[in-house]
Amino acid sequence: MEKFHRIVLFMLWVSLAVSCNVRSGIVDNAPVTLTAPDKVVSLSADTTFRNTFPEVLDCYAMQIVRDSILVLYVPATEEDPYHFKAYSTNTFDYLGEFIRTGRGPGEMIAPHIAKSNVSAGYLGVNDNQTGTAYLVDVMKSIQDNNTVAADTSALPSDVLDWLPLPDSGQFFLQQDADEMIYRIVAADNGQKTLHPYRNIDGKGNVTWFSSFFTANDAGKLAEIMIFFPQINFCDIESGSMYSVAVNREYRRWKSFLGRLPDMDTVQYYDGITSTSDYIFAIYKGYSLSDIRTGSCHGSSIHVFDWDGKFMYDIKVAEDISDMAYDSSAELMYCMDAESRIIRYDLSGIL
Repeated sequence: MEKFHRIVLFMLWVSLAVSCNVRSGIVDNAPVTLTAPDKVVSLSADTTFRNTFPEVLDCYAMQIVRDSILVLYVPATEEDPYHFKAYSTNTFDYLGEFIRTGRGPGEMIAPHIAKSNVSAGYLGVNDNQTGTAYLVDVMKSIQDNNTVAADTSALPSDVLDWLPLPDSGQFFLQQDADEMIYRIVAADNGQKTLHPYRNIDGKGNVTWFSSFFTANDAGKLAEIMIFFPQINFCDIESGSMYSVAVNREYRRWKSFLGRLPDMDTVQYYDGITSTSDYIFAIYKGYSLSDIRTGSCHGSSIHVFDWDGKFMYDIKVAEDISDMAYDSSAELMYCMDAESRIIRYDLSGIL
């Protein structure tokens, strides 16, 4: 009998421990699991990589296309009106530039790189100012000196973010009246609307919903939140959602609504990229004051699988802000605080 009581008490303790780690958060009806990484490792930048990319004076963002092309998003100028420059990841030869600034056919004002790995053979870009999104054939665009797209989409006027999805589907983050919604559009134009932030004033709290999205070819969507230490997962087919948090501060989400961020506000995440197997997210954990004054000392690359398992916390000495992963060579390219391109060799970790 005493053994039976010990077993019952143990099972009760396990049940309480699990219930304490699974709570509700900012996403409506989505359980949040507080988790820790399986492994914590430190990694130094690859000192054998010394490419300075002389054609690039400043870099805003990057993406790997076709496992062989590094695309850098640069500020367009009157002297150089192109938004993107491309390099071979094998030789680092300069391949050329593409997508002119403007409002004409194939042009963009402020393009945004879609960090989806669904269409890895193309560069997904959207521009809310011109209301267009493209899956760009990089090499043909360079060769033809014109934007050559495998697919072109018109964006709704209220769209905030866009991603290509499997089977020619599309994801839209939209402001619908006062609510922030997910809209999923299939190739046959069938639509599904999800309400992850139901009953929250999306217009008045739009800053708190700042995030980075990515999607994989198995029909899953992931959202890394900037001001909350969590990642939200969505099954595109069923619409079901769940969240994983890496810090207990996610529980304080209600206390932030209705006010603006200040210099004491903590920025948790600052970039995302993914493969079919992994999600990589840049973790800061610094106040906006520290980030603004350059008082940050290092970053982390959080690695999750698509089921939400927190696999690795990779600590780096540099303050990184964007990244692109070469899955064939297992090399992570990052942008440091001075907009220089550096890289890390993940082959010994993954």
